[in-house]
Amino acid sequence: MKKYKLLLIIVSFLLLLSAILSVFANQLVAAAAKQQLKRIFPGSAVTIGKCSLDPMRSLTFSDIEIKIDKTYNLKIEKIKIGYKIFSLLTGNIVDVSVNNSSLIINSLRKNTAELKNLVNLSAPAVFRVKKTTLSKASLKLKTRDLDFNGALSLRFSQEEKSTEHIDLQIDRLKIKGVLLEGGYLKGNLINATADLAIKKLEYADAVISDMHGRARLEGPFLSLDPLTARLFDGHIKGNVKAGIDKNGEFTFFLTCTALNLATFVKDFELSDKFQLTGELNGMIIMNGSAHKIKSLNGDFSTNPSGGVLIIKDTNFLEDMAKKSGQSLDMLVENFKNYRYTIGAMKVSLNEGNLIFDITLEGEAGKRTFNVILHNVL
Repeated sequence: MKKYKLLLIIVSFLLLLSAILSVFANQLVAAAAKQQLKRIFPGSAVTIGKCSLDPMRSLTFSDIEIKIDKTYNLKIEKIKIGYKIFSLLTGNIVDVSVNNSSLIINSLRKNTAELKNLVNLSAPAVFRVKKTTLSKASLKLKTRDLDFNGALSLRFSQEEKSTEHIDLQIDRLKIKGVLLEGGYLKGNLINATADLAIKKLEYADAVISDMHGRARLEGPFLSLDPLTARLFDGHIKGNVKAGIDKNGEFTFFLTCTALNLATFVKDFELSDKFQLTGELNGMIIMNGSAHKIKSLNGDFSTNPSGGVLIIKDTNFLEDMAKKSGQSLDMLVENFKNYRYTIGAMKVSLNEGNLIFDITLEGEAGKRTFNVILHNVL
């Protein structure tokens, strides 16, 4: 009987010791993790609510907060690090999952490129992570050159250096004059099963809506092919190839059908200068980088039904009279209600100015003029 009591006491003691060691181990791991996070995010306040250690399989941190007042606040509900004992001996972690996080950055005095100074990744990594999963990450970013509100989930393989799955929701994105609202990118970017949709894309008074495409990664480039959308109440179709590196090289090739010239005049706020009706068909090619648009060329023709041109701006007519040698009175009369049946328009770019060279033909004769939108691109 005494032997059983002694055995019970020993077992109880070992269980108690194991529990105490487990508590201390959790505290030590949490303290070490906290110091590491402070090194990665210099100057930040770091809190970790709870640490759970399963010595053979995983390490879990809960209720993490990393912040610098008036700059950023990162909250993470749970981080789970999965491993095997043998994988640790070879310097590998099987997977890391980050669940239910939110990142708010409010740094209006800095450009987005300067945010890298908020993170210190110079220290060499002790372990290599094979797979990373980010689930339900809410993002609100405001800097001098970026305004973003959305959410992100993804699964990334470091071994293959590929994004196996992405689910990006964009409520609002404003960067370098481009405004995007109501978009998403969802699927696998490697095997071209990712779907892209954008409700509204606005740049330089032009509004593109109902954009849909199939997205895939090709090295440092993101390709959208095919791509369809609506522009000036008409349709565009084509492909886009854009670099995702720091240079951001891109190429757009688009064919357009039934672009409404009246909507074009309205969107670019030209109604006080002239009125123009009709529909355009054609194509446009644009090349550039993250820093500037290098070239833009378009070639369009009107539908056989033609349309009507009314020029209201007398300064515009005076300039046309000087170039053509025709009298101003005759041009004013001709363009009160000029009906055309054949029309063509070429689009080009010169030092940031968008140039539209327009040629129209009708019963009243042939008319050639251009419209220049200054400092648009």
